[in-house]
Amino acid sequence: MKGIVATLSGCLVAAVGVGLPHASFAATLGKTEQALTQIEQDWCAASVKGDATALGAILADDYLDVVLTGAIENKAQSIADLKTDKTTVCKTDALQIRVYGDAAVVIGRTHWEAAVGNLNYRFTDVYVRRQDGWVCVSSQATEIKKK
Repeated sequence: MKGIVATLSGCLVAAVGVGLPHASFAATLGKTEQALTQIEQDWCAASVKGDATALGAILADDYLDVVLTGAIENKAQSIADLKTDKTTVCKTDALQIRVYGDAAVVIGRTHWEAAVGNLNYRFTDVYVRRQDGWVCVSSQATEIKKK
Protein backbone atom coordinates (compact mmCIF):
# COMPACT_ATOMS: atom_id res chain seq x y z
CA MET A 1 0.00 0.00 0.00
CA LYS A 2 2.87 2.38 0.67
CA GLY A 3 3.54 3.23 -2.94
CA ILE A 4 0.16 2.75 -4.51
CA VAL A 5 -1.40 5.58 -2.55
CA ALA A 6 0.93 8.18 -3.95
CA THR A 7 0.88 6.49 -7.32
CA LEU A 8 -2.88 6.72 -7.25
CA SER A 9 -2.61 10.41 -6.68
CA GLY A 10 -3.56 10.90 -10.26
CA CYS A 11 -6.94 9.20 -9.92
CA LEU A 12 -10.26 10.06 -11.51
CA VAL A 13 -10.81 13.77 -11.66
CA ALA A 14 -14.34 14.72 -10.74
CA ALA A 15 -15.88 17.52 -12.73
CA VAL A 16 -16.56 19.47 -9.58
CA GLY A 17 -14.36 21.47 -7.31
CA VAL A 18 -11.53 23.56 -8.73
CA GLY A 19 -13.29 26.63 -7.38
CA LEU A 20 -15.65 26.87 -10.36
CA PRO A 21 -19.20 26.72 -8.99
CA HIS A 22 -22.05 26.63 -11.50
CA ALA A 23 -19.67 26.46 -14.48
CA SER A 24 -18.90 23.60 -16.79
CA PHE A 25 -15.54 22.31 -15.62
CA ALA A 26 -14.25 21.28 -19.06
CA ALA A 27 -15.52 24.45 -20.72
CA THR A 28 -13.46 26.63 -18.39
CA LEU A 29 -10.18 24.86 -19.06
CA GLY A 30 -7.69 25.43 -21.84
CA LYS A 31 -6.39 22.62 -24.03
CA THR A 32 -3.42 21.89 -21.79
CA GLU A 33 -5.54 21.75 -18.65
CA GLN A 34 -8.01 19.45 -20.42
CA ALA A 35 -5.16 17.16 -21.49
CA LEU A 36 -3.80 17.00 -17.94
CA THR A 37 -7.27 16.34 -16.56
CA GLN A 38 -7.65 13.44 -18.99
CA ILE A 39 -4.28 12.03 -17.96
CA GLU A 40 -5.34 12.16 -14.32
CA GLN A 41 -8.58 10.33 -15.22
CA ASP A 42 -6.64 7.73 -17.20
CA TRP A 43 -4.26 7.28 -14.26
CA CYS A 44 -7.10 6.56 -11.87
CA ALA A 45 -8.76 4.17 -14.33
CA ALA A 46 -5.46 2.33 -14.79
CA SER A 47 -5.11 2.04 -11.03
CA VAL A 48 -8.57 0.50 -10.57
CA LYS A 49 -8.06 -1.84 -13.56
CA GLY A 50 -4.51 -2.75 -12.55
CA ASP A 51 -3.37 -1.66 -16.04
CA ALA A 52 0.42 -1.44 -15.81
CA THR A 53 0.78 -0.55 -19.49
CA ALA A 54 -1.48 2.47 -19.18
CA LEU A 55 0.26 3.63 -16.00
CA GLY A 56 3.64 3.11 -17.64
CA ALA A 57 2.63 5.48 -20.45
CA ILE A 58 1.67 8.18 -17.92
CA LEU A 59 4.84 8.00 -15.81
CA ALA A 60 8.13 9.30 -17.18
CA ASP A 61 11.04 6.86 -17.16
CA ASP A 62 12.74 9.11 -14.57
CA TYR A 63 9.57 9.37 -12.43
CA LEU A 64 9.97 9.65 -8.65
CA ASP A 65 7.22 9.30 -6.08
CA VAL A 66 7.39 10.47 -2.46
CA VAL A 67 4.98 8.05 -0.82
CA LEU A 68 3.06 8.53 2.43
CA THR A 69 5.84 6.98 4.50
CA GLY A 70 8.33 9.51 3.12
CA ALA A 71 10.14 6.88 1.08
CA ILE A 72 10.95 7.56 -2.57
CA GLU A 73 9.91 5.09 -5.27
CA ASN A 74 10.70 5.03 -8.97
CA LYS A 75 8.52 4.14 -11.95
CA ALA A 76 9.19 0.40 -11.73
CA GLN A 77 8.32 0.32 -8.02
CA SER A 78 5.12 2.28 -8.60
CA ILE A 79 4.03 -0.11 -11.34
CA ALA A 80 4.88 -3.09 -9.13
CA ASP A 81 2.69 -1.60 -6.37
CA LEU A 82 -0.14 -1.31 -8.88
CA LYS A 83 0.02 -5.06 -9.44
CA THR A 84 -0.05 -5.96 -5.73
CA ASP A 85 -2.40 -3.36 -4.23
CA LYS A 86 -5.90 -4.04 -5.54
CA THR A 87 -7.70 -0.69 -5.78
CA THR A 88 -11.49 -0.82 -5.87
CA VAL A 89 -12.39 2.87 -5.61
CA CYS A 90 -10.51 6.01 -6.57
CA LYS A 91 -12.26 9.39 -6.50
CA THR A 92 -10.45 12.69 -6.92
CA ASP A 93 -11.76 16.20 -6.52
CA ALA A 94 -10.60 19.74 -5.73
CA LEU A 95 -8.28 19.66 -8.73
CA GLN A 96 -6.06 22.69 -9.32
CA ILE A 97 -3.84 22.92 -12.40
CA ARG A 98 -1.02 25.39 -12.95
CA VAL A 99 0.80 25.39 -16.29
CA TYR A 100 4.27 26.89 -16.71
CA GLY A 101 5.20 26.45 -20.37
CA ASP A 102 6.35 22.85 -20.76
CA ALA A 103 5.82 22.07 -17.07
CA ALA A 104 2.66 21.80 -15.00
CA VAL A 105 1.64 21.15 -11.40
CA VAL A 106 -1.60 19.35 -10.59
CA ILE A 107 -2.90 19.37 -7.00
CA GLY A 108 -5.97 17.46 -5.88
CA ARG A 109 -7.64 15.40 -3.20
CA THR A 110 -8.29 11.65 -3.50
CA HIS A 111 -10.45 9.11 -1.72
CA TRP A 112 -8.94 5.67 -2.26
CA GLU A 113 -10.24 2.23 -1.28
CA ALA A 114 -8.47 -1.10 -1.56
CA ALA A 115 -8.44 -4.47 0.12
CA VAL A 116 -5.78 -3.14 2.52
CA GLY A 117 -7.92 -0.18 3.64
CA ASN A 118 -9.36 3.22 2.82
CA LEU A 119 -7.49 6.49 2.67
CA ASN A 120 -7.99 10.17 1.93
CA TYR A 121 -5.03 12.22 0.80
CA ARG A 122 -3.99 15.38 -1.00
CA PHE A 123 -1.52 14.99 -3.86
CA THR A 124 0.82 17.01 -6.03
CA ASP A 125 1.77 15.69 -9.47
CA VAL A 126 4.42 17.41 -11.57
CA TYR A 127 4.23 17.01 -15.35
CA VAL A 128 6.65 17.83 -18.15
CA ARG A 129 5.74 18.08 -21.83
CA ARG A 130 8.10 15.88 -23.83
CA GLN A 131 8.12 14.73 -27.47
CA ASP A 132 5.29 12.25 -26.93
CA GLY A 133 3.20 14.63 -24.80
CA TRP A 134 2.73 15.16 -21.09
CA VAL A 135 4.29 12.72 -18.61
CA CYS A 136 4.36 12.76 -14.84
CA VAL A 137 7.88 13.16 -13.49
CA SER A 138 7.09 13.40 -9.78
CA SER A 139 4.31 12.81 -7.28
CA GLN A 140 3.86 13.36 -3.59
CA ALA A 141 0.93 12.45 -1.31
CA THR A 142 -0.03 13.58 2.16
CA GLU A 143 -2.67 11.76 4.17
CA ILE A 144 -5.67 13.80 5.28
CA LYS A 145 -6.23 12.75 8.90
CA LYS A 146 -9.70 12.87 10.39
CA LYS A 147 -9.95 15.25 13.32
